[in-house]
Amino acid sequence: MLVLEDLMRYIHIARAGEKVENPKVELKREWWNINDSDGQEEFIKDVTAMANTPGNDGFFIIGVDEKDGNLFDASFPSRGKYDEPSKLGQLVHRKVQEPMTIECYSYNRKSHHICFRSAIFK
Repeated sequence: MLVLEDLMRYIHIARAGEKVENPKVELKREWWNINDSDGQEEFIKDVTAMANTPGNDGFFIIGVDEKDGNLFDASFPSRGKYDEPSKLGQLVHRKVQEPMTIECYSYNRKSHHICFRSAIFK
């Protein structure tokens, strides 16, 4: 699991102008549009790509700009059919046979709601 210290380290690295992203960590300024079919496909593609990459758990850190480490409010988009994080697994399992766990954790940092989500093959 990603802990607050890891999250802060990634933010500091991005703010220093260094690359944070790797096959198992991706910074995203905002959530995918999971109430739209194109957004759902993009979400599923990103999650499965990370889950299929060899190595430990993967993390999407949502609410942090990858270019400069600036923080953005990234509260979970609680509207539509997938109105809570626990339903994201249903979305992925519609298209992916391999079981995986999708977890969402939230942190409030300087008035910004930062989420990070992990995709773990069982």
